[in-house]
Amino acid sequence: AMRLVSFAMQRRRGMEGDGEGESRKSTGSEHNDVGDDDDDDEEEADEEVHFGAIMDDNEHICDLTASLPRQWQPLDSIAFLQRGADALRRADEAMSERANLIPLSQVRLLAPVTNPGKVIVVENVIVGGDKGADDEKVGQQHLERSEERDRDSESEESGEEGNDSSSASRPDSVRGADEDDDGWKSTQVMFFTKYISMTLGGASYPPMNEEDKFYANGQIGLVIGSTCRRVAEDRAMESVTAITIVQDFAPKDWLTNESKWLNSKSYDCPVVTGPWMIDLESIGDIENVNLKTFVNERLIEEGMVASLKFSPSYLISYISRFIVLDPGDLVLIGSFARTDGVDDEPVQVHVGDKITCVSDQIGELFCFVADERAGM
Repeated sequence: AMRLVSFAMQRRRGMEGDGEGESRKSTGSEHNDVGDDDDDDEEEADEEVHFGAIMDDNEHICDLTASLPRQWQPLDSIAFLQRGADALRRADEAMSERANLIPLSQVRLLAPVTNPGKVIVVENVIVGGDKGADDEKVGQQHLERSEERDRDSESEESGEEGNDSSSASRPDSVRGADEDDDGWKSTQVMFFTKYISMTLGGASYPPMNEEDKFYANGQIGLVIGSTCRRVAEDRAMESVTAITIVQDFAPKDWLTNESKWLNSKSYDCPVVTGPWMIDLESIGDIENVNLKTFVNERLIEEGMVASLKFSPSYLISYISRFIVLDPGDLVLIGSFARTDGVDDEPVQVHVGDKITCVSDQIGELFCFVADERAGM
């Protein structure tokens, strides 16, 4: 698997291209304990962002910004995605040649896509599949709520003829609805766009205001690699280059107020992504991708893509009917079932909590909740 990620490194000293100069040793979880704030600011300003791929030895990163053609510069995550299969092929060649390797101890890993154009979140649910009774109960509760909204939408559309959605048959990629459903409530997807001013990588400290009572969940994010609009479902995944893990946060209290749904879901708070993105081709069957989410040591959610109501290909096709998807956009495909002992209500997180997401196919992403008021 190709593990692609953005990273920060100290700007090289001396003559350009001499390959010499010291690099500040730093990881995403370290803090500089010496020097004053002015020194810290100077170091931060002296960093430059590159794009690379983690080597199999887990000790080095291949600097793709330095390895790929000069005419592609400046090469960041979105520029790389825009180059499509050619970029992936050249990246594989650079890794095979071990070109422009940098010790991981000398860089700071960032979000795979540092500045996504859009972050779209789907209200997808766990239904059917191989689950325990508790998972099925939780999934059904979510499904009933989404279908109730669909019935309301259907009643508003009553009297209109020729509605393609209401007469559509249920595709195989929509799970958990009866075969004799009217098609309307079976195929409608509720999604929203998050307004994000901060995208963080792993081992980071997303700032939260304790008074807003935030909750967290883990999701699988699809990374768009090519622009798509009204793409057919059987070709939808051609527009997806990679997948990653995303930790999503929202203020808990606002969730109980249906009239303020947008306020809660699109609240401007950090999104944590990583620890890298994995090229889709190496994943195999995306339906088998799994994810577990922990708050400290407590497992609160787990599941696999195959257990979600809507398949990734259906979601990309559906969303692209309404929104043009561009390289670098992130599509979060849904929350997984809460585990035994976890109520249907979201689990609130507090300052100092460690949020960890683990996927066998992608890796481990973690962060620590920081106090926004402390200026961390």
